[in-house]
Amino acid sequence: MYVMLFLYRTYTTYAQLPWLVFLTTIGRMEHVAAVSVTAARESFSDLVNQVAYAGERVELERHGKPVAAIVSIEDVRLLQALEDRLDVEAAEAALANPANREAIPWEKVKADLGL
Repeated sequence: MYVMLFLYRTYTTYAQLPWLVFLTTIGRMEHVAAVSVTAARESFSDLVNQVAYAGERVELERHGKPVAAIVSIEDVRLLQALEDRLDVEAAEAALANPANREAIPWEKVKADLGL
């Protein structure tokens, strides 16, 4: 839940990038910089440094709509761990289903996949 939304213009960080958005969340401050793809291209290394060393996240926009993000490697590893956990849970659920107990011959699997 967002408590406040601040828009401000800065020319000291992000090497002359335009509007930045900072969101205050309950319990912690989460910095999300909204930057156009064009502006990000011009100062990519500065953005990477802000993400890597200041722990910020950068949302890249094209025509005012978010299309990608630059996040820390810690965020990526957390996302991967969450995805892995969901995959394991799905596999365990599939194995627990009695309908999935029947073995399927490898040749049939290859034929079904067109291999």
